[in-house]
Amino acid sequence: MSFPALHSVLAPIALAGMVAETYGLPQPALTLLRRGLNDTSRVQSGEQRTILRVYRCGWRTPAEVGWELAFLQHLIRIPIESGRFRFNPTCKAAQQSGCE
Repeated sequence: MSFPALHSVLAPIALAGMVAETYGLPQPALTLLRRGLNDTSRVQSGEQRTILRVYRCGWRTPAEVGWELAFLQHLIRIPIESGRFRFNPTCKAAQQSGCE
């Protein structure tokens, strides 16, 4: 019997592959830091460390995500660099059928 999922955690190896391909990071290792309305992971690729956030389907629009990232940039006073923060709406988890 198949049981529907309300929340899933993306497989770290598959997510690392998507991160490597999308952001050009060689051999990224992901560590889940927080699970909730969105999942936050630390990404380590060589000496480079960054944060990856995966949003639940329908929780935020691309414009809202952009606003949140701009607000975080403002809070930590990091100059905005082209391509530093990106939004990738194409990754869909098992429970996201019907979300476009």
